[in-house]
Amino acid sequence: MMDGYTARLEMKARHLIIDLGSPMDSESLLILTQACQNVFALLCSTHDQSYNTVISIGAISDKYETLLKSTMSYGSFGKISKALNNAKNSMTTNFQIKNEEFNDYLVVGINSIIEDLKTENKILDLCDEVYDVDVCVITLKNAMDIKYFLNSLMSYHFKLHLKGNTVLQLVLKRKEEEETNIEDYYKLKTKDDIVCSLKKWLFNKKYNREQLRLLLPDDAILCDLKENMLRPSLLTFSHKFYIQKDTSCGNISQKKVKIQCESKVYELQVTLRVLSSGLCESLIFGEALNVVPTAFCQGVYEDALLINKQKFYSLCISLLNKEEYLIAKLTDEPPTGYFVLMPSHDSLLIKPIVCQDLWLPDDKSRELTPPQGVLIEKMEQSLALVDIVQEYKVGLNSSGLYTALLKFHESKIKRSKKNEDEDDDGVEGTSSWVTISHPALEDKHPLKKSKRKCRRPDPLKCIEYIKK
Repeated sequence: MMDGYTARLEMKARHLIIDLGSPMDSESLLILTQACQNVFALLCSTHDQSYNTVISIGAISDKYETLLKSTMSYGSFGKISKALNNAKNSMTTNFQIKNEEFNDYLVVGINSIIEDLKTENKILDLCDEVYDVDVCVITLKNAMDIKYFLNSLMSYHFKLHLKGNTVLQLVLKRKEEEETNIEDYYKLKTKDDIVCSLKKWLFNKKYNREQLRLLLPDDAILCDLKENMLRPSLLTFSHKFYIQKDTSCGNISQKKVKIQCESKVYELQVTLRVLSSGLCESLIFGEALNVVPTAFCQGVYEDALLINKQKFYSLCISLLNKEEYLIAKLTDEPPTGYFVLMPSHDSLLIKPIVCQDLWLPDDKSRELTPPQGVLIEKMEQSLALVDIVQEYKVGLNSSGLYTALLKFHESKIKRSKKNEDEDDDGVEGTSSWVTISHPALEDKHPLKKSKRKCRRPDPLKCIEYIKK
């Protein structure tokens, strides 16, 4: 940011409440549990601090019951899975309570998580501030009534701590969805629907300000950055979603003249053809590699390689003529990554493509309102001030990387030389002195620091001692 501001991620404690009362049945609960386990397994395996949040689970049947007290999500899938499996033990078949009682239990559940978080803060000797709470209720009841009640709690009773609520309504039979304008209100028909909605709730990030400023010559547009997928590098099986070249070359050493590199031989099974206009760029990620016909293969005759090359070029031409891409997947054991192959006249460009497991669906809460003609004209005037070229060339833009690297290494050399000079000045007999700062020795004056000297042994003397 040019003005020094940063966008701060608003951390929220996620509290899941499962309605186990009538008309919930064992079959619906089984589907719900499986869907929840899929999503929580993904969340608990993500190596990203921004996704590591407080999770708690409760259930409502003839009373409110805490299934899982607040715990950090990363590495806690065992606890979460056990809590979800225990939900069936709390289910009371054909037990139905009044809406007023259900609402009372909702208040009890939300209040319990807030008090739990306050207690944790006191134990850890933290400040009085507590996580904002985002509640998700999964039910077979009328979700609209529950949504209205939770909105009222956000406005009055839990105004300070309850900062978000989502209601997911399961449906026993497929039927047309009723039209509704209520945000975060979903009707779920299948397990995939539940997974999709839970991802929207758990993986949605909210920042306290814009994350991107799109600067035009005479204007600026504030934007948010929305992730449409989880980066595979954050997951345990990250290597399953990439194709890498020269994956193992051993340790780099200046003394080694010959370094043997190895590259895994990948097998891609073509599964689909897709129109080039039917693939969204936001579903493509990762490093792009060029795929060309093999020039040499041990044990394969030259004539066979020539035929292979002609088949490759024929494939490229056919795809270009049809304006199609190929979708292929690795033939390894699951999980397996998917890739898109984009043709040119003599090569294919291969890039990883988002699969169902990594996809983070959009919440679709943004309403598109037609812009006014005056604003469209203003944007066209702004664009007219930007230079236009017919073709993007690499030489047009320089990142300043070389200059930055030179400065970086130059500063390292200066620091190294300075340390050597200090060591030479500090030699006393067979020992040298190094001055270090220690927090416990700091003076109360903010501009003064107490220092102490520590003896650093002479390495030559150490070697002589060992020999003796």
